[in-house]
Amino acid sequence: MKLPFRLLFCYLLISLVLISCSSTKKNVVTVTGSENQWPMSGGPDGSWKIETSLKVPTKWSVRTGENIKWKKTLPEGGQSGIAVWGDKIFLTINPPNDDPTYSEASDVKGGATNKDIVLFCLNSNNGDIVWNKTIKGTIESEYNYGFSDATTPTPMTDGKHVWAINASGGMACFSMEGHLVWERTWQPIPVTPNRPFNKQFDSIIFEDFILNVEPAVENDSIRTTAWNYLHAFDKNTGNRLWVTKAAVTNYNTPVLGETKDGKPAILMGRGGPHSVPERPVGLSLISLHDKTQGEALWHWEPKEKNNVSGWGALSTQHWNGEKASWFYEGKSHLTIDTKTGKLVSQKDMRIVDLNKYDTISKKYNLQKDVEIKDFGGAYHYHYHCNIPVGEYVYFMGLYKPFIKRHHTTTGKTEYLEVPEEMSEDGGYIWKKQSNDGLNSQGQLHSSDNRTRGGGFQKCFLGSPTVINDYIYFTSAIGIVYVIDANAEKLDESAIIAINDLGERGKTWTVNSLSFASGNIYHRTMKEIVCIGK
Repeated sequence: MKLPFRLLFCYLLISLVLISCSSTKKNVVTVTGSENQWPMSGGPDGSWKIETSLKVPTKWSVRTGENIKWKKTLPEGGQSGIAVWGDKIFLTINPPNDDPTYSEASDVKGGATNKDIVLFCLNSNNGDIVWNKTIKGTIESEYNYGFSDATTPTPMTDGKHVWAINASGGMACFSMEGHLVWERTWQPIPVTPNRPFNKQFDSIIFEDFILNVEPAVENDSIRTTAWNYLHAFDKNTGNRLWVTKAAVTNYNTPVLGETKDGKPAILMGRGGPHSVPERPVGLSLISLHDKTQGEALWHWEPKEKNNVSGWGALSTQHWNGEKASWFYEGKSHLTIDTKTGKLVSQKDMRIVDLNKYDTISKKYNLQKDVEIKDFGGAYHYHYHCNIPVGEYVYFMGLYKPFIKRHHTTTGKTEYLEVPEEMSEDGGYIWKKQSNDGLNSQGQLHSSDNRTRGGGFQKCFLGSPTVINDYIYFTSAIGIVYVIDANAEKLDESAIIAINDLGERGKTWTVNSLSFASGNIYHRTMKEIVCIGK
């Protein structure tokens, strides 16, 4: 039957409108109804990637107010990402206290601790506080540790409820209006005193359950009670549904995804450094599909000894339906087939094309086939904060200010030096910086000096985020580098923008940004900001 022309025209117009309003490419792990929302740490499908027809902010400055819709001072630091749904946003902070203001002449050395954290609900249009609730914990944890703290897991929401996880041993569910639905506590394993974490988890919600990383339950005859596993909980009741047999390594954040045959799964790292009791070192792909939920689809184990291979699953372990990444101390990159769990290729990463900025001539100079010799070398071969885009894996330098990428097929590796800071007149600063490490009240609550280091330092930064063709990298001192993901060459032309999240020398963050309804939401130790026009 043929439709009348007017009816056909209206049908096509409505279809185009619906398509243009879509903010993400849907797959089996996309949270229902999450178009134009940010329901968990990695966005609608947990991948830290989104495609949208909305206008995306790329240039802003908190210092000048450029493209800043609003900003709101936070009473204490925190590290969670920001969940967004409609007119509400959610984040967590450490509980404020009455410690004295820091001064160099005082004896205050930092080191505030608490068992609990605070969940904030803010109005997404102006940052006003709607409500806040305490999430109870069970052990004392240090504030603002550079490798994560009790507030690190991002809240989760499906538009009906919001869930928050306290890495110090707590979890709770609330209605969108702030009414408690359920809460539970658990006993973490301290990695070191007052540090029961190390970026071991960020939030994941899938269908009717939420995930968390916790030790095995008491009297578990299969798992060791000395280490952590991935646990699934009924999001409506908080009851435990299943626990993986494979453990999760120190420093690794499992990542949600979809297999090549369209099945939901989660990739996590195993074994690892600092006397992790679980073996073997490697990767495990865990099924989230029907009756196989919680079971391993495959395990991949490197052949090399742990002191060589055991650092491969640091921080966020990104993957897609084709492949996953593993790094051998940054010296080589391995590609693992995510359908079979078999090794596809191993490419050396120590011969690079180096785009370095000359501060005398004020120009970039390209040096081809530079050998990166060792750990203490001038440019350093370590990777940090990675994300795959097409055939490339993009990542930040560790210790040195470089954005890098590695072509997983050809093995070509490129380094692009970026400025570490911006000066008060809008120029760039090409030397190492530092920050005061203070919260908005002028208190020093981190005892680890690395919190007061530069933008490229040894800490666990938030995952990069990809919006359309832009990759957003955030340094520890709040500089956000926007990179063209499709750049033919990783040179100066690949830099779309360099932005700030706050005052020079007074800004610190280890957060990922969130994107919803055309706005970017980001945070530092001192404040939360809404970026957009």
